[in-house]
Amino acid sequence: MIRRVPLLLVIVAAAACRPAAGGDADIILGIHERILQAHRARDASAWTDLEADTVVVASRGRIFESPRAERLAIRQQYLGSTRFSVYRDLRPPIVQVARDGSQAWLFANVEVVAHRDTAGATDSTHTIWAWIELYERRGGRWLLVGNVSNERPGPDPR
Repeated sequence: MIRRVPLLLVIVAAAACRPAAGGDADIILGIHERILQAHRARDASAWTDLEADTVVVASRGRIFESPRAERLAIRQQYLGSTRFSVYRDLRPPIVQVARDGSQAWLFANVEVVAHRDTAGATDSTHTIWAWIELYERRGGRWLLVGNVSNERPGPDPR
């Protein structure tokens, strides 16, 4: 019996960590897909509307709070000069929802092929990103409240 206890603990722990499926997890996946669609459609408002008023961001070795108006202005400029020929998940995102249904996270791995028009010239890039989207349920609605992102280092993956 003593030898079976560790195996039972491993099975219980694995079941508790399994990615969520259905219900809230599907809602989080839908929000993530809407974020990807907003990039492709160059719609900064559609992207920003999925988020809390203030979002905590970890990127490029910094952690900062980003207010809605600031994010919207930056995104309008960015999306206004950028066209995406590819903005897609490389693998299905991994979603986990807290047992109490108040928080959730999503791991994403995304391929981006972008064409940016600046100063009359077009610059094309092909990058691979990984990020975590952090969500909270507020007033019965899931909102993105945080993001941790990183770009795969190295040469263009093409």
